[in-house]
Amino acid sequence: RRAMSVWNALRRALGMGIRERVGSDHFGNIYYVVRKREDSDSRESWHDRRKREERHVDWADGGSRVGDYNPSKLPPEWASWLNFRRLDPPAGAEG
Repeated sequence: RRAMSVWNALRRALGMGIRERVGSDHFGNIYYVVRKREDSDSRESWHDRRKREERHVDWADGGSRVGDYNPSKLPPEWASWLNFRRLDPPAGAEG
């Protein structure tokens, strides 16, 4: 646990951000956000949020590269979140 906190502190210091799990879907895909900056403003635009964070998916079948994309295995609510058309990730039964 201590090694992980040291690693996270190093990533923050280098401006790399930390990958945080935000949810999963019924296909077994796991969704993550990497926050590049901790500061936020309630009035920030979508463009500001895009500069501030990255959103990723690890596919249930083991792929995580761009070429592994399979639209039939990506629920619309998660697709909206990944593409910044939605501010917050789906929650509960929705996701």
